[in-house]
Amino acid sequence: KKSTKKYTQLEQIKVEVEEKLRHEIQSLADRLHGSELQAASMEQSLKATLADEKEKDDLHQKELRSRIEEANRWEARIRELNAEKKALYSELKGKEMELVESKSMASALEQKLA
Repeated sequence: KKSTKKYTQLEQIKVEVEEKLRHEIQSLADRLHGSELQAASMEQSLKATLADEKEKDDLHQKELRSRIEEANRWEARIRELNAEKKALYSELKGKEMELVESKSMASALEQKLA
């Protein structure tokens, strides 16, 4: 009788321990599932953020390339205008020299005729 009672007590303890372990395992499983859902949500959010940042970066790079191209066009135009300015300056100096020579010849002719 004593051993049956002890066996019954041990069986009861075993059942209680098993129930407690089942409860703890279920609790851990629920927490793990919640963590997995949270991780998946964070991963999706991160992917969306990265995609958005990549899109912004691509637009920024496109705008930057456009501005560089525009700056290059302006630089080329400035070089053209500088070359044109130099040519016109040289032509002006040549015309001034011609004018000085013409005045000098006219003055010399006036002196011969006088």
